[in-house]
Amino acid sequence: MKNFFSSVVLKKGFMTIFFILIYIVGSRLTLPFVDLNSKDFLGGSTAYLAFSAALTGGNLRSLSLFSIGLSPWMSAMILWQMFSFSKKLGLNSTAIEIQDRRKMYLTLLIAVIQSLAISLSLPIQASYSSVLVILINTLLLIAGTFFLVWLSDLNASMGVGGSIVTIR
Repeated sequence: MKNFFSSVVLKKGFMTIFFILIYIVGSRLTLPFVDLNSKDFLGGSTAYLAFSAALTGGNLRSLSLFSIGLSPWMSAMILWQMFSFSKKLGLNSTAIEIQDRRKMYLTLLIAVIQSLAISLSLPIQASYSSVLVILINTLLLIAGTFFLVWLSDLNASMGVGGSIVTIR
C-alpha cells in the first residue's frame, strides 16, 4: 500500500488535478467594470467577437481572466515554426534561451492584439472611465494568458502530460 501512494503516476495525477482546480478558479474570476446586463453583450454588435473567440479557443461567455486562453501562445508557436523554415532569418542558429525569449515576445504581441480587441468590444459600465477600464481589462487578459502558459509549463514538468508544442 505504501508503494501505491509513493507512485510517480499518482503524484503526477494529483498535481494535474491541482492545476485543473486552479484553472477552474481562475475561469470564474470575471473581468471588472463590464456591464453584463447590456443588450448588446454577445448578442448584438459583439456576436462576431464571440464567434471568433469560439473558433480560436477563447471563452467569452463568462468573461473571465482566462477568456483568451492559450491561443496567443499556440499562434506564436505556429508562427515561430513557420518563420524557422526560412534560412535568411536564422532563427534556429541562436541559443535556446534567446529563442524562448523571442517566442514569448511574439506571444505577448499576439496577446496584446487579441486582448485589446476583446476589451474594446466589451460593454463598459457607465460610471467608469472607458479608457481606464479598457487598459485594466487588456492587462488582466494578457496576465491571464501568461499565467496559463506558466501553468501549462508546470503541468508539463510536474503533472501528467507534456508540452503540446516543442519547437527546437
